[in-house]
Amino acid sequence: SAFTSYRDRNGSQQLLFGDATGQSYQFGGTTATPATTDNGATINCVMEMLFHLNYPHLDKEWRKIWGFFNPGCQAHAQVAITNTFQRTGKRWLDLGDARAGNIEFTFPSNSRGKLLFFRITDASRNARVDYLGCAIDASLVQSG
Repeated sequence: SAFTSYRDRNGSQQLLFGDATGQSYQFGGTTATPATTDNGATINCVMEMLFHLNYPHLDKEWRKIWGFFNPGCQAHAQVAITNTFQRTGKRWLDLGDARAGNIEFTFPSNSRGKLLFFRITDASRNARVDYLGCAIDASLVQSG
C-alpha cells in the first residue's frame, strides 16, 4: 500500500514497499550485484512466450529455434507445439540449459502446429538470467 525510493550513501537507487499489515520490503540488488535470493529463499522464475508468426489460425512447419541469454546463467528452456491457447496438456520438448549463452534446437521432422510456446525456467542462487531474445525458422504450411 506504500512505495518510496531513495539513493543510498553509495548512490544506488533503493526501493521500499509496505503492505496493508505494516510489513516493509526492500527491493534488493543492483545491476552490478543482482539479488538472486529472497531473504535466503530461491527466487523461482518462469517466463512463457507464445509465437504464431502473425497467423495464429494457420499451421506452421517449425524447423529450428535459437534462444539467447547471458552466458553463465542457469536457465532451462522448453518448447511445445499446439493448436490451442490452453495452458494445460502441452507436450514440452526439452531444449537444455542456457549456460553457454545460447540454445540451438532443431525440431523433429514434421513438427507442425499453429502455435509455439517457449518456456524459460530458472531457480538459481548463483547467477541471474537475462533473456535476450530468440530467432525461429519456420514456414506456413500450404493447405490444399
